[in-house]
Amino acid sequence: MTAVDARVDLGTTRHGSGAIVREMVARNLRGIRRQPATFVPTLIMPVFFVITFSGAYGFAGRAFGNGNAMSWYAPMAIIQGASFAGMTMGLSTARDFESGFFDRFLLAPMSRATLLGGAIAAALVRALVTTLVVLVVAMIGGVAIPGGALGIATLVLSALGIAVVAALWALGLVYRVQNTNVGPLIQVGIFMAIFLSTAQVPISAMSGWLPGVARINPMTNVLRLARAGFVPDQLNPPAGFGVGWSEMWPGLLALGGTIAVLTVFVLRGMRRLTP
Repeated sequence: MTAVDARVDLGTTRHGSGAIVREMVARNLRGIRRQPATFVPTLIMPVFFVITFSGAYGFAGRAFGNGNAMSWYAPMAIIQGASFAGMTMGLSTARDFESGFFDRFLLAPMSRATLLGGAIAAALVRALVTTLVVLVVAMIGGVAIPGGALGIATLVLSALGIAVVAALWALGLVYRVQNTNVGPLIQVGIFMAIFLSTAQVPISAMSGWLPGVARINPMTNVLRLARAGFVPDQLNPPAGFGVGWSEMWPGLLALGGTIAVLTVFVLRGMRRLTP
């Protein structure tokens, strides 16, 4: 057992749930230092998305509401990066299963809720770092944010919500399979949810079967919330642009409902866990 892992064990016996969660987050962050390849790509890819998509589809900026293509694609890239944060947290847990270290968590004197809370907290920290980095890059690139501070707040809220959704999805699968072979299934689920929505273009620019799928996909409303301060509402264009409740509640409902369903999915998977 490494010194890092020993500190986690000591924390579970001497401190309360809050201290355990903090130590689990710290352990995860130390893991980034030891294995940067598990985090750096998930930070670089959203930056790559915001630059390449904004450049490739810059000509279509007027169709996205305010003439600035980056205002459409920066929130999408941030949501994508936040989903990576949740996904990698699940894969990190899968590696703990394979190494046998996860059994130490199961044997430690702490509740399963604390164990899950530590993983979710680590995903949120990762997502916040990615969100801030991509947002800074977008600002340097000239992103327009007519919604101001409230628009940035709704974007950050959306990103953190998606990090929780992705982490719950990943953990629910990992608790059942208990190895990294589940990685492709985690990725496929997340990518399908994002790219079968309004991630790339508004519903009005879609054709065939895609508009119907995008309309019922909860991710469409999450992206609508994330873009509330960046572009006018594509589903219900406001008379005077601003971040209002009509732009916010569908995304909040989508996040809340998805998190509730996936929480049940995770808890049922946790019941199968035995040290």
